[in-house]
Amino acid sequence: METLADFGVVSLFNYDTFTTAIYSAWGDFRSIEVAAQLASLLVLVAFFLIYFEKKARGQAKYYSADVSNKKPYHATGAVGWMISLFVFGVFMLSFAMPMLQLVIWGWESVGEEWSAKYLGLIASTSILTISAAIITVAIATVLALPGRCKQGSIWLKGVIRMATLGYALPGSVMAVGLLYGINQISAINAHFGGESINHIIFGSIFLLLFAYVSRFMAIAYSSIEASAQQIKPVFTQSARLLGATRLRLIWQVYLPMMTPGILAGGLLVAVDVMKELPATYLLRPFGWDTLAIQVYELSAEGLFERAAVPALIMVLFGAVLMAVFQYLDKKSSKGL
Repeated sequence: METLADFGVVSLFNYDTFTTAIYSAWGDFRSIEVAAQLASLLVLVAFFLIYFEKKARGQAKYYSADVSNKKPYHATGAVGWMISLFVFGVFMLSFAMPMLQLVIWGWESVGEEWSAKYLGLIASTSILTISAAIITVAIATVLALPGRCKQGSIWLKGVIRMATLGYALPGSVMAVGLLYGINQISAINAHFGGESINHIIFGSIFLLLFAYVSRFMAIAYSSIEASAQQIKPVFTQSARLLGATRLRLIWQVYLPMMTPGILAGGLLVAVDVMKELPATYLLRPFGWDTLAIQVYELSAEGLFERAAVPALIMVLFGAVLMAVFQYLDKKSSKGL
């Protein structure tokens, strides 16, 4: 899904994909019809992957994550060296070397590049990231609560599945779908004598947050549902026998045991929102540029040295998010 949704990398490397074609159809030619047609083809591929994953998983459920009895495998000799070299090579190529180059470029240009505008970029990124993470995790937690989907509740299962299909849609597809849908609703409203709503919804932060929540609901839901499935049925049965109400069961049993999944889902959503590019690029309000957009625009112009400063700020911002969620996770573990 990440490969299908990628826009920044393939665009900078001049590699034509569906995502770049969708953006070009809307951004360059202002043809939302062509963009929608291309998006529909990409959706078919994404839905096929979703269907294949569901079939491969089957009905497997796991009520315990205890792996303390598993004996680790110790690789020795030539096999151990090959594994170590492979892992070290991945680390160097994917993180260490790019980070070193960013630090060098950032150190050379920080004096002339740093300005008050970066404070605005940090503020915009923080507001969008934190707001989207909180809203998405709150909705996903409600959907993933044990007992929400009874055996015969086909309608509720369908609603949950539809709510978590947004990750199958790349950001550009999500943005085009929202723009096209609002444009059609506005046209119908104008046909019956109403006023156009395009100027109210287009370029609003609410539309962008809606796109984030729809796009990344699957990430939060999958993480939280994994924690919910590890709650053994005996806990629920014991609480019921002791006379616990549904609200007390949620507050004192489910939520404490689901906290690791909730925090992990929140972290994943926050990181993805922070680096989301195509949906933000197409739907952002006027003046709401983010760090990801700044990095992309400077890189697209070949100004890689100048793009190093906002890129390093993104890395630092992600590290701060991870530290905060790890602190909350440790605090919740002590509480349990």
